[in-house]
Amino acid sequence: MQNNLQPYDYENVRTVIHNILYSFFDREFECGKDGEFDFEFMESKTDEILRLIKRQGGQV
Repeated sequence: MQNNLQPYDYENVRTVIHNILYSFFDREFECGKDGEFDFEFMESKTDEILRLIKRQGGQV
């Protein structure tokens, strides 16, 4: 299956990474208040990063 999405430029990659990390830390900060950690959410954010790497031409 070929990826038809064009790679992002530097600024867009930076923004996407920032948004992924922000949503992760924001969610985990709230979970951490109750002494919990959401492993499923972490996995979904990891998948987003891997999709970004693939979109940029990397292999995962």
